[in-house]
Amino acid sequence: MRHLAAKAWYLSFFSMYSLVNPYLNLYYRRLGFNERAVGVLAGIQPWVFGPSGYFWSAFADMYRKHKVILIGTLIASIVCKTLIGFSHAYWLLIGLVALAQFFTSPSMTIADTAVVALCKQDGSYGRQRMWGAVGWGISSFVIGGLITVFGIMAAFVCFPIVGIFTIMAGCALDMSLLTVPDDAEQRDAPQQLELCPTGGKGKKDTKLVLETSSEESDGQSIAVVVVESPNGSSNSETHVSTSDAESVGEDAPEDVNLLAGKQNTCESKESENELGGSLDGGNASFLSKLKRVLMEPEVAIFVLMAFLMGIAAGTIENFLFLYLDQLGAPEYLMGLSLLVTCSAEVPIFFVMDHILRYVGIQATLHMVMGTFIVRLVAYVMLASMGSPWWVLLIEPLHGVTFGCAWGAGTEYSRRIAPPGLDATLQSIFSGMYFGLGYGTGALVGGAVFKEFGPRIMFAVTASIVSIGWGICLVAIAILGTRRSKYQNLQG
Repeated sequence: MRHLAAKAWYLSFFSMYSLVNPYLNLYYRRLGFNERAVGVLAGIQPWVFGPSGYFWSAFADMYRKHKVILIGTLIASIVCKTLIGFSHAYWLLIGLVALAQFFTSPSMTIADTAVVALCKQDGSYGRQRMWGAVGWGISSFVIGGLITVFGIMAAFVCFPIVGIFTIMAGCALDMSLLTVPDDAEQRDAPQQLELCPTGGKGKKDTKLVLETSSEESDGQSIAVVVVESPNGSSNSETHVSTSDAESVGEDAPEDVNLLAGKQNTCESKESENELGGSLDGGNASFLSKLKRVLMEPEVAIFVLMAFLMGIAAGTIENFLFLYLDQLGAPEYLMGLSLLVTCSAEVPIFFVMDHILRYVGIQATLHMVMGTFIVRLVAYVMLASMGSPWWVLLIEPLHGVTFGCAWGAGTEYSRRIAPPGLDATLQSIFSGMYFGLGYGTGALVGGAVFKEFGPRIMFAVTASIVSIGWGICLVAIAILGTRRSKYQNLQG
């Protein structure tokens, strides 16, 4: 039943938002606003999404009120989004768009966090999330036809009707797994982190395990470093420090790394997380735990990659339909293109656990970056192909650029989240993708679109993503060199 509720949530939630979100910029253009004004209205949403998503998620984590916040903000967002369709004044639209996004931001983050926790044991998150793609594809295709016949207002009339079913599905979601262990249990239980072996999956390489205990003697804490050899034997060394788990991090190699590729993906216990386990002290404050995670260089690279993906997504999703409109595409072609994109997501989400297991998180993220560049370049060439219908051959790439990005990003966020910061870490990922990155793509894209046209806009975005991706690759290479030096010193 819990998995059924998750499927119902994704199906109804994405069906609801596909009625309005893809057509908002067309609605603004129908009101007479130019591309720069449309870019501002589109850019407001992600810029509000980032900080408000973090605010709501942190509040939910701190006070354990996930279900209340989810339902309350969902109702408020439905009201605000519906009112957008009945407002024509520019400044009133800005206020309603900002309010709608303020209340929309926690819905996806909190729900994703709950479903990821629910599917942690069987790895079935992708098979739940794919129902969002099903809902988005079918609903957007249907509403495209309705808009062609009845006009853009059909979307705003249908939106609150589907919203009722979304609220019901949200009430059925299971939030019971989003709990924090008792402080006393955290203080008494040793924290263990397996640092990834250097060999490939299944190879018998030496493994370094850190075990920390918060037992104190004269103000000191104890850390035990256990070196496990291939034959099963182990040696241990005890370190006494006065700075809790932070001192363990000083003696440990700095490359606690999920971005090191398939070769360095740990098969750790599901009840623990690779970074969160070592960084979580029972008496650590919410902000101190968050700071320790974000200070990890691999996490910083991951955040930058999420930002770059958001720039590409923000440019495509905010201006592709305006580009197609310039090329003379009818609204039902736009709806059909959304159906194609979502159809491409479904198989990706269905096999997501296999992709992450056999391809690895790093390879999946790099595949996303490369596919985004190919997709953006294809849009540059679209105007030269003679017909806007060629867009249907480009849109299947969305299965990789969103499906793989979201699957790898949510899984990585789950692994690095210390107990009590589940929704917060998910909000950071989604905030960089749908917030800061998406907003940058919308604002910059709108300005470039107005001055130079859509083809130059897509070309500029492809260049930005390529340069940023190159920076990430250089940073990963530097970290890999440091890791190799450490291993040579040990061996």
